[in-house]
Amino acid sequence: MSTDDLTNSLSVCEITNIDKLQPVHHIILDYIQHIDPITCLRLSQHHYKTLIPAVYEKIELTGQNVDSMMIGMTDVDCERFRRGQSKLHALRQIKTLKIEDSQSVIALHRWYRIFLSLKVDIDVKGKTPFEGVEYLELGWKVLYGHVASVDSYRLTLIEHPSPGRRLTGNQKSAIQIQNNYDGTSHEVTPIHNASFHALIRGSSGGTSSRIRRLCVEWGDWNNILGGDVEIVSGIGSRFIRILIRSLILLREINIFAQFANIDKYCNLIQFRVYWF
Repeated sequence: MSTDDLTNSLSVCEITNIDKLQPVHHIILDYIQHIDPITCLRLSQHHYKTLIPAVYEKIELTGQNVDSMMIGMTDVDCERFRRGQSKLHALRQIKTLKIEDSQSVIALHRWYRIFLSLKVDIDVKGKTPFEGVEYLELGWKVLYGHVASVDSYRLTLIEHPSPGRRLTGNQKSAIQIQNNYDGTSHEVTPIHNASFHALIRGSSGGTSSRIRRLCVEWGDWNNILGGDVEIVSGIGSRFIRILIRSLILLREINIFAQFANIDKYCNLIQFRVYWF
């Protein structure tokens, strides 16, 4: 039978009331949850326990999307919170969290301080929004944001300027990075070391952190970022060692770098580190 014959053989029925579909509602929702889980969540609370863990399993945060992701986290007096379906409950389903840039770290730290200020018992709100995270990934702009906050490195930027880097405004403001390969430009905001480690320790659960795997994008310091590899690697490895001490269940560290022999600059031999 051709497609035209099949179409002509089907009866046409105009539906004026969705209640007529009641017998097949479960079939429709089952189909929607596979092709558009977000819409399904809006249509049916019954799929919450199934879909929320899938939707929030892996989240990538940037400076542009942190606020939209965290909005609603502080709504602890609503009905959704009482039935365990609030934004805070959803955030706790995250298993893999990638923090893409320094701006997202700063925004996350602000939201975490708001979370701490909530006047709700800790056994009700929990210790942290990200207590379920098991795999933490840090983009190269996070490491660069930390390196850029170290005074000794910032002095090298001022004393030995490079076409690929420039300070904007005063010494503590953002750094503009030019990619010499494709001409794109990136702005990186310095991250204060203590603020970042406080964020990771606290937001991941502190001593009860579940993070078992850490991935760090080291960046291409030779060709794009124009930094001194030895200085940067020393600062970066100290940064990672402090971070490791906060993650008591950590079992594996993956470091992605675009240049050879980085391991000889980084004093991380006492940890299980994989270099790529």
